[in-house]
Amino acid sequence: MNPIIITGGPGAGKTTLMNALGACGYATFPEGPRHLIEQQSQSDDGILPWTNLPEFAHLCLELMRSQTKTSSLGGGLNHLLLIELL
Repeated sequence: MNPIIITGGPGAGKTTLMNALGACGYATFPEGPRHLIEQQSQSDDGILPWTNLPEFAHLCLELMRSQTKTSSLGGGLNHLLLIELL
């Protein structure tokens, strides 16, 4: 399975495109970094991109791996995988 990564500036239409493709039945994953920033900000020793970018990138990678393992795509099916990034 080869991922397709949707990226672009604020207001470029990434989320709109992701929602439309998801509604058409394509497997999509929401933006992980935003969720991780919200989660890590709640902790005094949270890992944030502006204080520890390498470790934050590692958290993002682990989140994406977890999403694909728990999705219906885990069996190596020939599906389109879309990942939205900042």
